[in-house]
Amino acid sequence: MKQNPLESAGAEFLVLAQLLIRRIQTDKAYANQIGYDLVCSNYETKNHARIQVKSRWATDANSFTFSNFKSDFIVLVRLNRGHSSSKKKDKKTPGEPDYFVFPTTIIKQMVTTSGSRRHKLSMKPKELSKFKDHQNKWKIIEEHLQNKSN
Repeated sequence: MKQNPLESAGAEFLVLAQLLIRRIQTDKAYANQIGYDLVCSNYETKNHARIQVKSRWATDANSFTFSNFKSDFIVLVRLNRGHSSSKKKDKKTPGEPDYFVFPTTIIKQMVTTSGSRRHKLSMKPKELSKFKDHQNKWKIIEEHLQNKSN
């Protein structure tokens, strides 16, 4: 099933909410910024973090595509809507979204490039699970914002 812009926008708002409930001041970039969807700010340290959100509809999705890396962090969201990413029309049990939080530099090292200047990240489920939000993955964004040397 192909994802439409409403699901992508929904994923951005899900990440926005996750950051806000962790008391990280975050704004949505509504002007269609190239390379990022959200901006986090710390007014005391005067630091900011640009976040690109990539989402997939499928419950078992493990690949994402990128056109640029102009952000500080990338949050991959598996929306887990109950469909399989395989060509088969397998039905999966819908569940809560999964969040995977990465510094952009790590994603850049892991992607492959296709001929059309698109970059693809494919990870085995075990690899991807290492980056799943287990309460502390959002901390890398907090630490970035609190660091006075950024």
